[in-house]
Amino acid sequence: MAENGRRMGQQPERAPGQAADEQGHGNLRLSTETTEMVDLRHADMASWKKEKKAVRLAVKKYVAAGGQKPLGDKGITRLEYAALAEEVNQGGRYARVPCTPPHCVFRCAIQDECKRHPLMDEWQPPKPRECGEHQIWPISFGIPASEVVDCVPYKGSDFATVVPYREKSYVFGPADEAEYKRDYRKARFGITREKAGWDCMRHYEILAAGSVPIFLDIDKAPSGVMPFLPKKLLSHIRHQPAFSLEGCDMKHPLGKCNFWLDEALFDQKDYDSAACSLLEHTKARLTTRALAEYALRAAGIDRGQWEKATFRALYLGGTAHNSDYLRDLMFHGFRDLLGDKVFEYNTPRYMYEWPSDTPSNSALQNPNKHWGMGFSVARRLGYMPDRHLKEAQECAAKIMAKEFDLIIYGNAWRGLPLWWAVTKAGYTKDQVLALNGEDWHGWKQVESQHKQEGILDRSTYFLREMPDGCPDLN
Repeated sequence: MAENGRRMGQQPERAPGQAADEQGHGNLRLSTETTEMVDLRHADMASWKKEKKAVRLAVKKYVAAGGQKPLGDKGITRLEYAALAEEVNQGGRYARVPCTPPHCVFRCAIQDECKRHPLMDEWQPPKPRECGEHQIWPISFGIPASEVVDCVPYKGSDFATVVPYREKSYVFGPADEAEYKRDYRKARFGITREKAGWDCMRHYEILAAGSVPIFLDIDKAPSGVMPFLPKKLLSHIRHQPAFSLEGCDMKHPLGKCNFWLDEALFDQKDYDSAACSLLEHTKARLTTRALAEYALRAAGIDRGQWEKATFRALYLGGTAHNSDYLRDLMFHGFRDLLGDKVFEYNTPRYMYEWPSDTPSNSALQNPNKHWGMGFSVARRLGYMPDRHLKEAQECAAKIMAKEFDLIIYGNAWRGLPLWWAVTKAGYTKDQVLALNGEDWHGWKQVESQHKQEGILDRSTYFLREMPDGCPDLN
């Protein structure tokens, strides 16, 4: 279709011989003899000192506009200063991103107000599954708010590098998280699909980067899974006539799957509306903090209660040293929402920032032992020694003394530590949150745990991979 102005994925014009930086700008080039970035507009300056002074002015403008201040004179290289100055002077709207300098700012693709996509109105907040006298709440992964970009980034490619089940596309290692996120930011679309479960961290990383998911099998997803994703809009995107698939119908291997965009059929206005609507939805509904709020409200706990200075919650991690997305993400969300009101027992040490004096374990030492190498989850919290209950006896005593207003089981299926103390102390189902973040197992886990522990009678229960229908609880 005909378009007015430059297409989002198109590079800006530049003079012959000029190279473009990550955002497609033409005023910067890398020197062939050094690792320094040379700004062509300052090439006539006699010395680095004069150029550095000019760049400092740009940095001041950046800070004054609400940007993040650089690290200081001793830690800032010419490369970082010049790249930052170029970004500031380029004009337009820019946003910060979790980064390694000089990739700390990017150009926003949509400068005007976001036009909400009409299919966003089809999404409704999730409700519990009513199964007789019991309720089971749907839940999903989310992503820390710190990982969500402020605006839809300027695009430089149609598809991101990583394609699920295509092993050759898994090119990012444990030290490449920033580049992994940048790859999604610059891409119009990220390919994703069902794997061991319908819910997947990749969905939220694509959305948080300001890209748009192409969810290959979204139409087959049960209504109870991924409850916060606007499935009607994602289905609409998946079936756009500009998007073509070849050999992508198999259950798992995508090695022979080919996909491409027909530019003649690509609807830029619809894409812009979908991209910015999905990003705004991610900020509002898909952060770990938003999920923590959702869980509290499901249990009948309102803001007035959790904002009281005396409110206390205990987060019980279960199997602490094995990577578990939902347990870890919800722990992050409750810490983000409640701060030092959250006490913890048997939670994973790899959640904490470096350096940390917390106990070590194999997952902490080897990022390859995390799901997704810990991207978007690990090393994002500050350690609070006075909120870490290390001994079971101490923790049980506090539970029995009813020192907590809320008990949270991060993964109830993998373990209910101190369940005897919780039940003996008389905590009601509104005071206990039980999260089940396992992959697809139908209703087997819920049926088993309810028959053994009466879990649905004694907790507000959340299930990530919820089938249709109801469990057999007889």
